[in-house]
Formats: sequence, C-alpha cells, structure tokens
Amino acid sequence: MSAPSVYATRVRYAKWNVRPCIDSGGAQHRARAERFGLAAAALDVAWRLAWEQAFRDHFGREPVFGDYRVSGVGRDEFSGAVKGRLRRLAHSVGRLRGREAAHTECARFAARRD
Repeated sequence: MSAPSVYATRVRYAKWNVRPCIDSGGAQHRARAERFGLAAAALDVAWRLAWEQAFRDHFGREPVFGDYRVSGVGRDEFSGAVKGRLRRLAHSVGRLRGREAAHTECARFAARRD
C-alpha cells in the first residue's frame, strides 16, 4: 500500500468552504482579487530576495539563470531552515494566487449577471 498523496487530501482555507456570494456584485470580488494579487506579488518579491540572499551566502556569488534547480526552494544544497522558509513563502504565494483567481472568476460571473 502506498503512502497517501499530498494531492489526495482536501485543502480547506479558513472561511473559504462556504458557497461564494455571487449576489455581492463584481466590484467587491474585483477589489478582493486585487488585494490578494498585491499580497502575492509582495510575497513573491520576498521569496526572490530570500533565495538570492541564501544563494549568495552559500555559494559566494550572484545567481544566474541556470542556478534555480528545485521547485520552491531553488537548490538542494541550502540548509533545512532556509529551504523551510523558502517553501513557506512559495506555498503562501500559491494560496494567495488561488484566492485571487477565485475572486476574479466570481467578479466575471457577477458581471455577466448584472
């Protein structure tokens, strides 16, 4: 028997497992999508800066295009603490992008109803 897959478990967000409020109109969903997008962009910059600093600390040079090798953490050579921080930032960006996409879709649907 194989181990349970990460993709098989249901992910639940706080206050997210409710029916989307389509009647609230597109403006509210567009505003929320914009806020989630801005937060994701800020965390994306934080991830990039943390990765570049970790790379400089470990290898003593600036990273170039081919230096990124492992999804979310960049390199296997980084310490566990650095990889954990990079992973948390990458996962947070993904969650925020998902919420942004959901609100963008709700705004699009609400605009069609109006």
